[in-house]
Amino acid sequence: MQATYHSASALVLFGAMMLSANAAVPQGEKRFVKSAIRDNYATIQMGRLAAGQGSNDEIKAFGRIIERDCENANAQLLPIANRLLIPVPTGPGAQQAQEYQALKRRFGLPFDRRFLSLTAKEYGESMVAYWRHTEGNDDTARYARAELPVLWRHGMTARALVAASASPEPDAP
Repeated sequence: MQATYHSASALVLFGAMMLSANAAVPQGEKRFVKSAIRDNYATIQMGRLAAGQGSNDEIKAFGRIIERDCENANAQLLPIANRLLIPVPTGPGAQQAQEYQALKRRFGLPFDRRFLSLTAKEYGESMVAYWRHTEGNDDTARYARAELPVLWRHGMTARALVAASASPEPDAP
């Protein structure tokens, strides 16, 4: 009986410590982590779609790259969220899912242009959010600092592909 009481007391104390640890995480950090995970899931989906539906090898390769890099980013971020006791999303947000469904119905150049437009916009917004979380020496700040060059590279690639898709094709000989 006494062992059960001590076990229950230890469990209650552990639960209180975990709730206290989660309460110590600033709300802005929680929002950033959740948003980053959700955005990574959305980009993984979009990357897979581009790898399958892109009209040229550059778009398909870019889709595979962003899919892989976002899977790697979530592999780093999910353990941080778990350590901080932040409930994590299991997929993209509602608006992202809606954009995915709309994009799925496009093919050829209209697909490429919309995919690249969405991707360039998303990477621009993500860079701002990540930059805001680079201060400090905690896991979230280290993650944000490590991902900024990846975000920049993807954003620049998307912009370059947008410019290339907007230019007229050269005349065939």
